[in-house]
Amino acid sequence: MIEEFITRYKPCEEAVDYLRTQPDLETAWQNCQRADWMLWALCRVGQKYNGLLAACAVVRNTLLRDGRTVWDLLTDERSRTAIETVEAHVRGEVNRKELESVRDAAYAAVAAAYAAAYAAAAAHTVAYAAAAAAHTVAYAAAAAGAAHTVAYAAVAAGAAAHTVAYAADAADAADAAQAEIVRNVVPTWELSEGNDDEHIV
Repeated sequence: MIEEFITRYKPCEEAVDYLRTQPDLETAWQNCQRADWMLWALCRVGQKYNGLLAACAVVRNTLLRDGRTVWDLLTDERSRTAIETVEAHVRGEVNRKELESVRDAAYAAVAAAYAAAYAAAAAHTVAYAAAAAAHTVAYAAAAAGAAHTVAYAAVAAGAAAHTVAYAADAADAADAAQAEIVRNVVPTWELSEGNDDEHIV
């Protein structure tokens, strides 16, 4: 099963090395300490909605060293509204047209956040991480609104959260915590196999 997954979905070399240390996919899921790999895997097996929910959960719940979360870094309401709207979309409460409007506003918030970070010479600091988190939100809104792969959102979520962790000097601990956040959304690998209509958590 491991080799079949590797052949079919072509994960990165580092992920392949990890998978080959595991006896099966369920064990690999439970032992994984990389939320970005887990989010990528959800997307690759066609779990757009679970991937979206998990990406949103990472943004909401990743803790910083000072006790804040990535969500707390989203001081622009346009970014927070985007997360809330993506979650509502998964619940079937928001249509694509509404998502497109939120997406455009979220990207405007990204531009403002990066401008503020660079003006403060804040690359690789919490300010830059806030901008990266806002970018994650915009990606999520775009992926959901376009009704196609959420891979971009998932990978961006992992990257943004890692940027936050790097700024907090706690990358390894943050990676493990983010993996647990993903497992809280999708507790077992079995839940990830199938289609979104059957396995929305």
